Order: sequence, then structure tokens, then C-alpha cells
Amino acid sequence: MTQWSHTQSVGWLPHIFQEADPRTAQEQAQDRYSHGGGWMSFKGFTLAEDENGFILEYPEDVPIVEISRAKFRDQTLVLFQYSWVGIIEGGTELLEVSRMD
Repeated sequence: MTQWSHTQSVGWLPHIFQEADPRTAQEQAQDRYSHGGGWMSFKGFTLAEDENGFILEYPEDVPIVEISRAKFRDQTLVLFQYSWVGIIEGGTELLEVSRMD
């Protein structure tokens, strides 16, 4: 099972993203979170970082801060406020964001 920081706040995410499953994080979320709508990538977000972690930004919205993160193969999965989940590659490149509430 993928290890998340601050595990009390991540709900079912450790059960959705499983290292033993060879599929991508997006495919696993699409399958295991299908009752919640699956993985639906939203465009327009950018990623920043400060001493407290990652910050998700969307034009004209307040910044959305990181709650928890987990290493998933060569990517980092990040749970942000308001149930946004981001997939980050290469350390700081935001690949995709989906709402998983």
C-alpha cells in the first residue's frame, strides 16, 4: 500500500493507488473511484511550492495547499485542500489534477 504523510486525512486514497497494480495512477483512480466519478483531469492549474509543501493555483482562485503526499513509482501523488489530487513528475512538474471527494 502506498504510504501517505498525515494518513489520518487521506481517506481511501491508499486503497485506490496500489504499487502492486501495474496500471498508471490515473487508470487505478478511474477503476477504483468509479463510484465517485473516476479520474477527470482538470486543466488550468499551476503548481508552486513553499516551505510547507506544494500549492495548487488556479486563475482568480485562492491558493489550495497540500494536505498530504505519497511517492508512487516515479511520481508524487498530492492531496490538496477541497479534495483535489495532483500527480507530479520530475519533482515539480504538475502532470494532472482531479477532484476526488
